[in-house]
Amino acid sequence: MWDHERFEELRKSLKTPSPFAKGLPEIVDFLLMPAYKRSLKYREFGDDFYTSIILGGLPPRHSIFCNEFHSKLMELTPRDFEMVVGNLLKNLGGNVGISGKGADGGIDLTWNTPDDYLIQCKRTKNKVEVGVVREIHGVLSAPSCKAKGAFIVTADEFTNGATLFVSGLSSRIGLINGWELFNLMTIRVPSLVEDIAEGRWKSNG
Repeated sequence: MWDHERFEELRKSLKTPSPFAKGLPEIVDFLLMPAYKRSLKYREFGDDFYTSIILGGLPPRHSIFCNEFHSKLMELTPRDFEMVVGNLLKNLGGNVGISGKGADGGIDLTWNTPDDYLIQCKRTKNKVEVGVVREIHGVLSAPSCKAKGAFIVTADEFTNGATLFVSGLSSRIGLINGWELFNLMTIRVPSLVEDIAEGRWKSNG
């Protein structure tokens, strides 16, 4: 059962200091960093929780909230998961657009910050493979693509191959795993986290 009071304690402990307390350009640049660089930046804020999340681990004292939230995310339809991600991006700032079904490269959303970024959402029970990242990289490399970069957001994690592939790219692709998604939402849209965890959230899309 979701514990609102303990969740509030967690939220307050994450909120300050935080790399997400800065402006939108700084947040975007931070999220585009490879995982190992983000981990080092998190350490600058003196919080091992951030470091654990970005490396795919999870401190035991937070696991009850992350796991419960994750299980509820997996009950959403893929389209509803896209709406959740879109809600978060709107809160971070900028304008969010919804791509039509069958868009090239599986692009689900667009995010104008005011630079344009492509967003792919993966509500999956399996780790996101390197092939997904290669596909997004191909879309960004096309002469007709005007986007400055892309983000892949998953409810789960990325394979080592996917993480390493992004680390060696010159194009700007950010990977946001399920634990960091929980972290971001807990800081920026805590009411949405609780609505999802308690089964109250309904998509308007």
